[in-house]
Amino acid sequence: MDPCDRRDTDIAHLYSWLMSQENLSPLFQTMPEKMGKNICRELEFLHLRSNDVVVHQGDVGSTCFILISGLVAVFVRSPDEQERFTRLGLRKCYPPDPSTSLQHLADPSASKPTPPPSIDPIVQRTGSQNFRAAAMSFGSKVASLKPGATFGEICLIEPDSRRTATVLVDGACSSANFIVLTSSSYTKMTATQKTEGTISDHIAFLHQLFIFRTWSKMQLMRLASSMRYMVFSPQQFLQRKNADIEYFYMILSGEVREVSSIVFQQVNHVGGGTKKLTEHKVTAELTYIGKYDVVCEGLVYPRKLHLSPVDIRAETTVCALALSKKLFQLSILSAAQLHQKHVAHTLRVLEQVSDARQKWREARINQATAYPDLLIKITSKMMRLSGNLCMQCGRCTHIAGDSVCLFDAFLKAHEPKPVERQYFHHLCKDKTDEPEDSGRSPSPHNHHDHVMMVAAAPALAADDTRLSAHRQLLAEQWTEAAKHGISPRRPATTVSTRR
Repeated sequence: MDPCDRRDTDIAHLYSWLMSQENLSPLFQTMPEKMGKNICRELEFLHLRSNDVVVHQGDVGSTCFILISGLVAVFVRSPDEQERFTRLGLRKCYPPDPSTSLQHLADPSASKPTPPPSIDPIVQRTGSQNFRAAAMSFGSKVASLKPGATFGEICLIEPDSRRTATVLVDGACSSANFIVLTSSSYTKMTATQKTEGTISDHIAFLHQLFIFRTWSKMQLMRLASSMRYMVFSPQQFLQRKNADIEYFYMILSGEVREVSSIVFQQVNHVGGGTKKLTEHKVTAELTYIGKYDVVCEGLVYPRKLHLSPVDIRAETTVCALALSKKLFQLSILSAAQLHQKHVAHTLRVLEQVSDARQKWREARINQATAYPDLLIKITSKMMRLSGNLCMQCGRCTHIAGDSVCLFDAFLKAHEPKPVERQYFHHLCKDKTDEPEDSGRSPSPHNHHDHVMMVAAAPALAADDTRLSAHRQLLAEQWTEAAKHGISPRRPATTVSTRR
């Protein structure tokens, strides 16, 4: 059936069938139902036999594949092998990538296998077994994929990207079935999610976070597709204290603060030696959270109920990516139970963030109760004392968005490339030209072919920079001294002989 002809009932049946497949249900459970049904509206099916090639390394990709049944093998050529493969035109020895079932239905002649084009003359001239083996070789086998696996997803994120591997149906199985999603269908499918930036922008943002350093592009694409783009106005609460946490947030822009209303009893001494208890209520700022940081990290602990210990309030207009509690458990906690390596790093970092923030909250609450009249406004610089992790670099010396981290990133981005030293070769001659004695071996001190290597431009440029900085510092000192009527003197470098 043409995807354009699918009715809502057809899509609902197809979605239910995909959810009932044991190997595919984890994939579709980690995305909203609307997203899953959009895929069902646009997808096509592909059936291939044993040893059929699905995609070729080096081809421009325009489709993503989800394996429904069967096995596929992944082969990768080395750069040298791929360069030789391209140079000799060996790609012409193979038929084009297989068509989808929709194209087979539209064109009956397409169901017949396409004969390979004529082999390039350079291949015919050799005729050796080595070239035949090279023509049939796909490189080294690097992986085998089982039902539920996805591949070819890079073309959905980066249009006109080339395939990085050759994938074919494993010879151990008789056939394989695939779901095919084209890049144009994916673009149309995600058009409703482009409220502020594209899915690619969100994937690029997630890729910058330290907690997702071990995630692949496809895994980030699934996560980004599962998220909601949310905007909060100033003084609006993202989360209320003692309420169940509903979302895990990643801050795209804006400033957020954790605040808490503290009620405590304070002892006051009254005349006559009597004591009186006075009730105090203080609203204290606890934590500053900015761009690239995360909120509601308490979901990392597997509990039934996750009560927020603080109020989380937007100080400015805040844009955030939100992952619901259910999808957070499916995408991260359930994946961790399946021992998926990329999630282990995320869990470990989020646990560290949660522990560090809780210790900082307790310290701030103790400070607020000890000094109720002291109102402290928490800033990003003060958060350097909190021990919180930076979500950009993973260090505990500052938080995400701090000028320290931004300056380090700037230095790293603008770090000068190492310049190979250049040397000049000079002939050294003695001051007095003495006649060379043929009966005596030349002395190393008066050897006319002795070579001296002198560093060229890089060393001279460094010396000029240091000299310029020294002069500038000296001029600033003289200017400062003149303002105060002081005349700087050079310190004595020799011992005075005057008595």
